[in-house]
Amino acid sequence: MTEIELLLISTALAVNIFLIAEYEGSNLRAIRPKWVLLISLIFFAGQMISMGCGYLISTIPFFRVNRTEAIRALCCVMAALIFFVIGGFMLFFTWRSKQPEERAREVLYRRIILEAALVAVMTFGAGIACGFLMVKPMTMMIVMACLTLASAVAGLFVGFSQGARFRKAGYGISGALFVAMGIEILVRYI
Repeated sequence: MTEIELLLISTALAVNIFLIAEYEGSNLRAIRPKWVLLISLIFFAGQMISMGCGYLISTIPFFRVNRTEAIRALCCVMAALIFFVIGGFMLFFTWRSKQPEERAREVLYRRIILEAALVAVMTFGAGIACGFLMVKPMTMMIVMACLTLASAVAGLFVGFSQGARFRKAGYGISGALFVAMGIEILVRYI
C-alpha cells in the first residue's frame, strides 16, 4: 500500500470524525477549551485503540506465515470487501443524517462516545484491511493520530460557527472514498 492510499483511507475516516464533531459543535451554545480537549481525546483514543486492534487481528499467523500468492489474493479481496462495506454504510448514512434541533448548554458525552464507537468499528475494519495489505503500523497510527485530532477540533469550531451543513456531502464523500479504495485495491493487487 502506498502512502497516498494510506492518506486516502485516513482522510475518509477523519471526514467521519469531522462530521460528528461538526454536529456536536452545532449543538453547543459556547465552546470551552476543556470540551474541545475531551472530545478530541475521546476520538483519538477510540481511533488508536481500534486501528491497533484491527491491525493485530490481521497478524494472525495464518495470514503472515503462509504468504503464498493465494493467501495474498485472499487478503486483498478481504481488504477490498471491508472497504466496500464501510463505503456502502457511509453512502447509506448520507440519506439518514439529520440536522440538530436546538443548541445545548452542555456537551452530551454519552452520545459522543457512542458516535466515536461507531467510527471506531469502521476504523477497526480499516485496521484489518491495512494489516492485510502489509502497511507499517507506526506509519498508519501517526497519520491517523494527526488527522483525528485535527478533524475533531476543526469539526467542533466549524459546527459551532456554521452549523451542521456539510453532513450529507461529507458522508457521501467519505463513502465514495472507501468504495474507490476497494476498487483500487482489487485493480492494483489482484
